[in-house]
Amino acid sequence: MEKGWLDADTFEFWVPAAALSVQKSGTGKDTKRWIQGIASTDSRDLQGEIVHQQGIDFSYFMKHGYFNDDHKGGPEHKVGQPTECKVTKNGLWIKGFLFNNHKKADYYWELMNA
Repeated sequence: MEKGWLDADTFEFWVPAAALSVQKSGTGKDTKRWIQGIASTDSRDLQGEIVHQQGIDFSYFMKHGYFNDDHKGGPEHKVGQPTECKVTKNGLWIKGFLFNNHKKADYYWELMNA
């Protein structure tokens, strides 16, 4: 397969993310750990691929997607859920939250707040 060709089985990207303040609504179980950041840009990525931002269809991601631990399979690697997604001048911006009481999500939350 030609380098840079989008293959749904091998597509990966790295996300620089920022932790937002914890927003509480009601009891502690309603606390959400919000994160946001640029998920993709027009720049060549570590795999040598370029994703043209204006061509991204993120409807499936918003309907069925998750934040995932290093592109690993299985439900134990689903660490959060997106709530917003849009193409900006800086690239594909996403916002969502990390799951509560989830070992891997807790790890990422602690890392971003360190």
